[in-house]
Amino acid sequence: MDTSNKMKEAREKLFSKFKNNSVRGKNIPRRKIKRKMNLQNSRKKTKLELKMIKCIQRINKYLNTLEKEDGELCEVAEEELIDLIYFYFEDLSKYEYNSKQFYKYIKNDIENFIENNIFNRRLTEDCFSIFKKYFIQDSFEDLLELLYGLEDYMEKERYKELFEECEENEISLDNCYEMLDLDINETYTKKQVIKAYRKKAFVYHPDKHEDNEKEKYAELFKDLNKHYRFLLKKKY
Repeated sequence: MDTSNKMKEAREKLFSKFKNNSVRGKNIPRRKIKRKMNLQNSRKKTKLELKMIKCIQRINKYLNTLEKEDGELCEVAEEELIDLIYFYFEDLSKYEYNSKQFYKYIKNDIENFIENNIFNRRLTEDCFSIFKKYFIQDSFEDLLELLYGLEDYMEKERYKELFEECEENEISLDNCYEMLDLDINETYTKKQVIKAYRKKAFVYHPDKHEDNEKEKYAELFKDLNKHYRFLLKKKY
């Protein structure tokens, strides 16, 4: 009998010895196929993915709490989070995408991409899988910074400062349309107004300017938001 047959026979004897043993001891052979299947079905999460998930959970928890306390204010916060996410993707370079097709697909309708994949009243917990599909690995740390930025916004409750209620005599609809570069004689849908706001907000956002101009643009950005919220409140 050659060596390979001897080894085969020895293995058969070894396995048959423990075949009917219901209690697994330390010397019982591993059931390799079953263990392999288990590993495939339970993909191990990376540290980066776990950080994203925990950050998302904290943001969503904050939104849930805010909704119970003040539903209207929660809606404002939700809209602002969408805007922040929109500004981020608007600013992304094509080199940060996995392909030209993904770049064109997202750039063509950022709002739709966000609503279906990233944020629809709450952040999608499995953002990591979305990011992995559309963006290169090197951009993941920046995407995590985006999530931390959203959390920072919620924690500091910046929306209370940005969206202070304006007195009726402080602002007019004419001012609102002018601020958003819209014609007051035209009729616009809410979506068109939001689009006009985001276009202007992207220009005014303090983070888009040098340090010596941040204070100036922070005031412009705050003023823009007041007019935008006032217009939405009065017309929509």
